[in-house]
Amino acid sequence: MSTQGSWERRGGQLPERVRVAADLVDPRPGRRVLEIGCGSGVMTDVLCRRGAQVVAIDRSPTAVDRARHRNAEHLAAGYVELHETALADFRYDGSRFDAIVGVDVNTFWTGNAEEEVRRVTELLAPDGVVVLVHTPPDRSGTHRAAWLVPAALQAGGLVAETEHRGDLICITARRATAA
Repeated sequence: MSTQGSWERRGGQLPERVRVAADLVDPRPGRRVLEIGCGSGVMTDVLCRRGAQVVAIDRSPTAVDRARHRNAEHLAAGYVELHETALADFRYDGSRFDAIVGVDVNTFWTGNAEEEVRRVTELLAPDGVVVLVHTPPDRSGTHRAAWLVPAALQAGGLVAETEHRGDLICITARRATAA
């Protein structure tokens, strides 16, 4: 496996939102990660290069094709699975995930996210973490996602925290622990 990401080979830099989300996920060998809305597969590539086993989903066939192309090396090595599906429709019989991550995924704040949150809760390992990083369109660091996303996750039984890192809204959530 190459030590350089595809964005580096093309002379680009890793987008800040991807770097921050990956750091919050803390991918490492043996860690199972579900990526929601994988887009062209940049995050998938980063997670795999850091040692995680990744299942990446996106509802767009074009995005999944791009992610498949970008991550061909990881697919061949068995580090990643790609699925063309929306989160609400995603069914998975494998082990639960240590982390579930999404970057600029709007499904949790653009409408009723009850089914999506239910799927996240079902797929998350007992000690797992949900990481959602959002870039507000006006780059102000404020956006309705900062309160709608935590509220949706909390309605589903998760404990959510919001942190601002520059313009980014970073939401992490875990299962509530018994006192």
